Amino acid sequence: MKKIIFIASLLAVACNDIEPIDIEAPKREINTQALTQYKADLNKRPITMGMLYNWGKEAGAILMNTPDSLDVIVVKNNYNAIDEMLQNDLRDVQQKKATKVLLGIDFSAATTTDTTKLTKQANDALAIAKANGFNGVSVEFPQESSDYFSQAAFDAVLSAIVANKGNLLFAVENMYGGDTKHIEKANWVIFRKKDNEQFRSFTEQAEKWKTLRYLPSTDFTEEGLDDGYSDSTNFNPDGKNGRYPRTVDIVNWKASNRAGVALYHIEKDYYNLSGKTTFKTLRGIIHKVQQQK
Repeated sequence: MKKIIFIASLLAVACNDIEPIDIEAPKREINTQALTQYKADLNKRPITMGMLYNWGKEAGAILMNTPDSLDVIVVKNNYNAIDEMLQNDLRDVQQKKATKVLLGIDFSAATTTDTTKLTKQANDALAIAKANGFNGVSVEFPQESSDYFSQAAFDAVLSAIVANKGNLLFAVENMYGGDTKHIEKANWVIFRKKDNEQFRSFTEQAEKWKTLRYLPSTDFTEEGLDDGYSDSTNFNPDGKNGRYPRTVDIVNWKASNRAGVALYHIEKDYYNLSGKTTFKTLRGIIHKVQQQK
């Protein structure tokens, strides 16, 4: 009996004297082959396009941190001095995730009517895009009519881009002018309007550019997203005034030339978590777009 007790006590000590074992969590592998096949031809299905600001300056603004299935990223700023870290980030997201990355050319706050200066800005940005391996460019015009953007200004900027872009992808944001000759070369047209609260705005723009692939948009930085779209017929019993947030309902807007959705300031949604997974809302949008035809 004493021997049994003695052995039992030894076993108890042995069980309590366990050295910790380091367990390395398995790393998530990116299925590059599947992503490459999925993103091979973006003209055959609706896409999700994300506009990203402050490239490389915060965790949410790292290209490789974005969801694998995000089709297109437009880098809106911080590309005039691309260092090795940013260059690697660009190359990695293109090669590992097959994401198309466009360089944003911003005329939304133009303060000159000089078409020579405007054209130079466009050509300088094109040179940066080509030198650093971007897949294309996206040019953003003012959200409303401006004295700085006459028909001559539109013609000058768009003709310069079309003439010099080569095989680069080409998107146009806020094409409210009358140019048709050069806009037909665009892969996508995006409508952006601050605090837009009506589907009708998208419908009117889409009808105007009905021969082009059209993307409605919303912005993660807008405070009124939960207000939804006032003319939406989609009822949400749990939503504010019975509506879905714009970041949810935008996927439900329809038009014959709808080509997906565009989201501004996607870096802000990085901090919106589902467990430990980032970009909660953006991932939900991508999933819904993928289910559409």
